[in-house]
Amino acid sequence: MKFHPIHPKGQYPEHPLCEPGSPRISLATLGSLLCLFSAFGYTATNMCLRQLAALGTDPMWATAMKETVAVVLLGPWFLLEVCRGRRFFPTMGWMGGIMMSALIAQFAGNIFQQWSFGVVGLAIAVPTIFSVSLTGGALLAWLWLGEAMSARTLGALVMLIAAIGVLSSGALEAGHVLPEVRGETMLMGIGAACLAGGAFAQLGLMLRMASVSGIPPQGVVLLVTGVGAGLLAPISLWRLGPTLLFHTTPQQWAYMLGAGTCNLLAFLAITTGLRWTKLVRANLLNAAQVAMGAIAGIVVFGEAWNGAIATGVALTILGLALMGSPTRKAHPRAESQKVSLPLPGAERSAHSPAD
Repeated sequence: MKFHPIHPKGQYPEHPLCEPGSPRISLATLGSLLCLFSAFGYTATNMCLRQLAALGTDPMWATAMKETVAVVLLGPWFLLEVCRGRRFFPTMGWMGGIMMSALIAQFAGNIFQQWSFGVVGLAIAVPTIFSVSLTGGALLAWLWLGEAMSARTLGALVMLIAAIGVLSSGALEAGHVLPEVRGETMLMGIGAACLAGGAFAQLGLMLRMASVSGIPPQGVVLLVTGVGAGLLAPISLWRLGPTLLFHTTPQQWAYMLGAGTCNLLAFLAITTGLRWTKLVRANLLNAAQVAMGAIAGIVVFGEAWNGAIATGVALTILGLALMGSPTRKAHPRAESQKVSLPLPGAERSAHSPAD
């Protein structure tokens, strides 16, 4: 979108809300800010989920209720838009692809993540998940989207893989520090976090492909969370019985509601931000939650901390920084596109991602 400096009648013809001297930011900057905001939202979500794990909440039930929040909040608006004739997905193939990706993310991602929080905690689980997610995301982006895999990126991937090994060593040491948790259980928690990271990597690829194809992020969010709520909740009630509703304490309900609300805001931010940001850079900005999660785990939840865990977290952050370091070359089309804030309907103003 390009604005003329001054219109003969003193107006900005391409958007009536633009005024002389209004601040402009590039689409790449807007996308980066949204991705960074999502890091704060996901950190708050993880803290709620960590507390649910401490309260002994079933991982599948906690995940189902977290996803139900988005369905309840977005569902009526979605149905109203559909009744008005709006199409959120261009083809049934897109819907099927997103639903399959959501299934993997819910069963192999959210559930294993929730379980790992209760075993190894935030300080170990969050960097492990991100190491696998970023490594897998970079490989998938290279294979499916043709995004460059430079020597610097390969070095970052090696560093991230090394971080997983160091964190595993730290988990074993922490298991000896905490007698109630055996070393084998800690390794199982690391393995669950790795599986969750791989599931989130493929979901990130699908979100990126949907975003650059112009699919509204609200529809993607509702479909992904709807798969989780529509499947995990009935399965949980079948496994644990209908009395589960009465055995869930008010404190657990409150944390599940908080997790769902923060997760929805973060999901909307990252899905919209991916429209103007490369997958690797978006993941890098969103990876601020690695440091946030480690600090929250140690300070808020009193998780075990040792030199190996500190080294693993540091390797994760360094690997992410190396992978996401900006290059000097910029996409000319993205550089020429500016928007003035606030801009209603900004999600439809451009569909070209920035390099």
